[in-house]
Amino acid sequence: MFGCQVVLAAVLRFTIGRHDAYVRGWATQALNLQLALLVPWLALAAIAVQTQWGVLGAITVAYFGIVGSYCAVVGIIGAVKAWHGDEWEYPINLLLVRGWSGRLSGG
Repeated sequence: MFGCQVVLAAVLRFTIGRHDAYVRGWATQALNLQLALLVPWLALAAIAVQTQWGVLGAITVAYFGIVGSYCAVVGIIGAVKAWHGDEWEYPINLLLVRGWSGRLSGG
């Protein structure tokens, strides 16, 4: 269940998003946001398990709590904005997947 947000955003981005710039923009933003949470967390967790948690385990939990809360809050805001047809950009987001032009209307 943890990776469902990444899979759903990727499916929307690479299916419907191929024909609809609005869906592509929102799906790209969501995919980038979820990857920014998931990739570092998996790396930290893998290293923490190998080192038997300790301080790195606490950092991993703190990272997930802080960045996970941010993702949840801006994800909800983004969903409401998308539902209303508004343009909005996540305040802090890594651009790992291309396709976000800075405008959701396709221009």
